[in-house]
Amino acid sequence: MIGKLLDGRYEILSKLGQGGMGDVFAARHTGTGRRVAVKLIRAEDLDRKNSHVKRFHREARAAGQMNTKHICQVMDTGTDPETGRPFMVMELLEGTELGLLLKRVGPLAPDTAIDIAVQVCRGLQKAHEAGVVHRDIKPANIFLAEK
Repeated sequence: MIGKLLDGRYEILSKLGQGGMGDVFAARHTGTGRRVAVKLIRAEDLDRKNSHVKRFHREARAAGQMNTKHICQVMDTGTDPETGRPFMVMELLEGTELGLLLKRVGPLAPDTAIDIAVQVCRGLQKAHEAGVVHRDIKPANIFLAEK
């Protein structure tokens, strides 16, 4: 996908990671030049698992309605006409995953751990208010943004 133009608007720059529902790339909006993150369903999941596509669209819609600094903001969604793959566009965060931090430094100081846990709970509260239940809370899915 690197170098491809997604939906005629998002130039894929690099791969950031992957999850259970797709791959995440750094991209640039061709109109504004803004750098964003794009989550894209993998082609093999598109062909085999229609439930993935439905869940992906539900996730995008729900996340797009939550307005909190504790959840990554979804700014756009669509389906790439060339590949037929659904995507969602999110703010590109700077920072690190909690899981990587823990591997690098080991256990956190209690005050730091509590501060992170409180912020995670605030994000989960907003998600629950929107009817979303996150089914995979773990350090690798918690991003410590430098804002």
